[in-house]
Amino acid sequence: MSKINDGGPVHSVAVVDGMAYMVTTLTVRDWFAGQALAGTMVGDDVEHCDRMGRYCYKMADAMMAEREKAK
Repeated sequence: MSKINDGGPVHSVAVVDGMAYMVTTLTVRDWFAGQALAGTMVGDDVEHCDRMGRYCYKMADAMMAEREKAK
């Protein structure tokens, strides 16, 4: 079974009491899927929520493929 290319971690910086900490919370693929989800929710079509996650990750995978082509 091949591992899905998730693009690696997305790093964010958290500042606590003036100290900056790097936090790894998402992969690039997860972030792309979240962006696709945000775009689909603009129309407020919650009727098809059962398929929304699958659709968003398919969109993320398509964006990952295009990202690889651009390298």
